[in-house]
Amino acid sequence: MGSTTVAGEFGDEAPGSWHDALVSTSEWFVRIHNDEVTSALVVMDVLHRLCDLPWPEAIDMTRTVHWGRWADVAARASRAQAEELAVALQRYGLRTTVWCR
Repeated sequence: MGSTTVAGEFGDEAPGSWHDALVSTSEWFVRIHNDEVTSALVVMDVLHRLCDLPWPEAIDMTRTVHWGRWADVAARASRAQAEELAVALQRYGLRTTVWCR
């Protein structure tokens, strides 16, 4: 948790953009949005398999997505890894965004 990375080091953002701010590697998240199409069973299964969530946590997060409109999954160590997770979730039909605090 103590390490930091420059948020813009993985892309071609313009110097001085918000991506250049130092952020803790633990501050990257993938937000899963309710798309009104993907079934709860698919969301639960994907959260369990791809995010390594135990079944009870996958079920709770699925409820949050479907009833609360979105839920955040703590991402891996970097922006690039968060984006990889977002793409993996999208391949199963989930709608996602990557963000940092």
